[in-house]
Amino acid sequence: MLFSMSSSFSSYLSRGLPSLLLAWTLAGFFLIGSHRLIQHVWPLIAPPTSNSDDPVATRLMVSSALANTIPTILLNVFYLLLYVGQFPVVEKLKIGKAAWPWRSPYEEIRSRFWALIPSSLLRVITNNLISFPIVWLMWRYLFPASMRANIMSQELPSFLKLMLQLAFCTVIEDILFYSNHRFLHSVPFLYKNIHSIHHEYHVPISLAAEHAHVLEFLIGNLAPATAGAFILQSHITTLWLFIVIRVFVSVEEHGGYDFPWSPCRLLPFGSATAAGHDFHHSNDGRSIFASQFHWLDSYFKTDAEFESFVATRGKSRKDEETKKKG
Repeated sequence: MLFSMSSSFSSYLSRGLPSLLLAWTLAGFFLIGSHRLIQHVWPLIAPPTSNSDDPVATRLMVSSALANTIPTILLNVFYLLLYVGQFPVVEKLKIGKAAWPWRSPYEEIRSRFWALIPSSLLRVITNNLISFPIVWLMWRYLFPASMRANIMSQELPSFLKLMLQLAFCTVIEDILFYSNHRFLHSVPFLYKNIHSIHHEYHVPISLAAEHAHVLEFLIGNLAPATAGAFILQSHITTLWLFIVIRVFVSVEEHGGYDFPWSPCRLLPFGSATAAGHDFHHSNDGRSIFASQFHWLDSYFKTDAEFESFVATRGKSRKDEETKKKG
């Protein structure tokens, strides 16, 4: 465990001080800007009464699904531009050495990829659409009135409170996602009939982030992302912001690029980097199950194969550099 945690920290430092400073700067702008935007926008859209069954309150709760749908669309468009543009400065950050599946020299790989895209688009659209009635049913019939009133409170959280709530949501999401994810891999019936759909992408791209069976999307993705906010009964805007953050992290993990300046990986000891999740997809899910941190993968030793791969790759690079110098 100590070795893998140390390795993760070394990987974090290897990103370089300029990249780490840029990552923290981008995250700071996003979080501070989001907090200020919420303060200005919420009074304009808040329910006119404290009644949690007010139609406006119901629409706002259902619109939480938009916090997932809108960034999903925008980020996939962004990555599409990167994939099509093949910009040299970006392609240097590509994780795998193999060509993108649509540029593969093997006809079988290209055909399989293009056959997968229509069903993938249909799944992503369906998953997002079905989240609206699910959220509405939960809001109206699962949560007690007192909880609904707290979530729709007129009082917005301070910046410090917001950060603490987001930290709590991140820890809860990480625990639940790891548990769900590993369970889906451990039970053959569940893997074959549910999770194997997500693994149809052996080389993940951004669209793969939500390419999943609808049950996995709701129980394995959406539930962990919303659990922390509901446990705290935090303001609905906190829930919105955390869902947006989770979409950013998930899409980047599947995007195929390892951006050293990424604001999605601010802290050390993160196992579920883009490289980690790419390894997970390309090796039949034998390693790395967490969504954010390294601690559960490290404690349960489900990062062993990935750590071995990283160590071997690092040694190979050093040998290559030594040969060039010699």
